[in-house]
Amino acid sequence: MRYFPFHRKFKIYQYKEIESYMAREYKPIREYGGWGIRYVIGGIAYNVYGNKGVQLILKNKKKVLVGTQKPEEFYQAIVKANSKSAT
Repeated sequence: MRYFPFHRKFKIYQYKEIESYMAREYKPIREYGGWGIRYVIGGIAYNVYGNKGVQLILKNKKKVLVGTQKPEEFYQAIVKANSKSAT
């Protein structure tokens, strides 16, 4: 993923680093202090607008939230890509 223009390079999360993931609604101000790239204890959020996203929980217990207005589609894309990488 890349949060342009703040990231020049893509940040890659390998499947082997991910323990679980889920589509969810969140409270941007309460949970992350607003929108943008937000660092919180135990994780990071990349969100621009709205209150929906996909949460990755990494094996090191850190959480990564990626905001999107189509969380179910994003979640299904991860599931599909993960099943292809397993074969």
